[in-house]
Amino acid sequence: MATMNAAKANHDDGRDETKIKNVAREIEEYFDSHPEAGDTLEGISDWWVSRQRLRDERSLIRAALAHLVTEGVLKKRHHGGREIYIRNGSA
Repeated sequence: MATMNAAKANHDDGRDETKIKNVAREIEEYFDSHPEAGDTLEGISDWWVSRQRLRDERSLIRAALAHLVTEGVLKKRHHGGREIYIRNGSA
């Protein structure tokens, strides 16, 4: 039983990683099309990422944004007590 639970956990981790990378790619494509864009987690999840598919998955979007920051694609800035994500290399 423990082996089955461990196998399921590893399978779920891989699926989550795939989801994160897919959302990260979608966000990156938006930044590619709109290089001067910048928005909050809420704005990105509500307006940029397909609303139907990811309506209540902010944690997934948060992980995708963190992935893009770690990869150096985006950087996170603080403005008015909120975090704003912008393309790395933007002013």
